[in-house]
Amino acid sequence: MITLTTILYEGNFRFHLKENNWFKNYKSNYITKKRLLINNLSSTNELEDILNESYDPEEVELVYVSDYSEEVIDYFNLSTSEGDLGYNYTVPYFVNIYTCNTPYFFNVSSDCCVDISIED
Repeated sequence: MITLTTILYEGNFRFHLKENNWFKNYKSNYITKKRLLINNLSSTNELEDILNESYDPEEVELVYVSDYSEEVIDYFNLSTSEGDLGYNYTVPYFVNIYTCNTPYFFNVSSDCCVDISIED
């Protein structure tokens, strides 16, 4: 009933997929799905190699923000004018809302997930 999500980007995906495995190990009776939203990667090859080595493809859904960004911008009538604060940080959350097919999602910011205890 609840999807666990986090957003990965160029500067942090290696750490969160290789060194800090909280996402992979997070278990809860309420979490029925896990998804990684991928944003602002220069290349997906390394990311996909790491995932293939460490994750079962049935275990996690990958959502590439760039695949939905234009559709989401139009749907939610988001402004992309220069100077609008946080565009690259905001669109992934809207993509998550737009594409998540469970009634609820629990998003954990990848910037703070090092503080999450699996027992929480």
